[in-house]
Amino acid sequence: MRLNKKNLYLMFFVGVLFPQALLAQNAGSWIETEPALTFPTAASAFIPYWSGQLEAGYFSEGGGQQGSGFFLDGTKHLTREGSFFNFGVQGGTQQMEGSLSSWGGLVFGAGVGLGGWTPFFVFSAQKGDMTFNAMTVNVGGDIPLTSGFISQLFVTGIPTSHTGPFASLLGLSDRSAEVDELNADIGFNLKLKIDPMLSLIGGFQEDLNQTVKFQNLAHTVTQTPNLSDTLDIFKLGFNLNFSSRWTVEITGQGGWDMMPAGSFYSDRLAQTITLPNASTVFFTGGSADLQYQFQ
Repeated sequence: MRLNKKNLYLMFFVGVLFPQALLAQNAGSWIETEPALTFPTAASAFIPYWSGQLEAGYFSEGGGQQGSGFFLDGTKHLTREGSFFNFGVQGGTQQMEGSLSSWGGLVFGAGVGLGGWTPFFVFSAQKGDMTFNAMTVNVGGDIPLTSGFISQLFVTGIPTSHTGPFASLLGLSDRSAEVDELNADIGFNLKLKIDPMLSLIGGFQEDLNQTVKFQNLAHTVTQTPNLSDTLDIFKLGFNLNFSSRWTVEITGQGGWDMMPAGSFYSDRLAQTITLPNASTVFFTGGSADLQYQFQ
């Protein structure tokens, strides 16, 4: 068999990188909200059009978080400069308080192409097992740097709540209680096109995950720890386009989790924990996604 470029990329992916995909992506950021990084449309006659993407993936957190997800969205491309709006559905599984739970959600986004860059706004809402509720607001912008090299800046806010077996933290005999979080992410993504098949991706983000309060299910007893768990995350990976429709994306990452002393919910560990002293932990991880493009 002749080893052309496509065969070499495939062997590299299967033989070397696929086992590493079962490491971890930071919990709290794996539910996707940022618009996909795409390169500007070539200068030619432009006609507005629809496109869609179906994506399925698996992630595993070394500390405890793991699960799978699917994402189906449709995008209306309005102008050559990059204006768009999109909507989609999401769903999957995740670890929460030591149990595998399911979740689902809806997402809507829009962006305005300004020639040099494309600011965007995305809103999504998720619900799931263990009375999981989350809302995500994401603002940012896509900025082309050179031909074949594009960046994305983003700021994300995510209030969440769920129930779990930690009522003893409130001094209650009940089994279940509720924890409320307020999370914020800030960072950037980069994408470099190597050739029509291969693109490199990377980035950095800081996650600030604040456990705002614990409360009983009747909301009559409350504890407000206001403790923040901070993660600094570096990301590196690649996209392989095996055809005009099929893409495999592999992302690895590493960083530091700066955990406070006290009782708080750890998104990375996917459970409520109590630490006698503050500590900093180094972690690594990754994720693997398969994408299909409709157009």
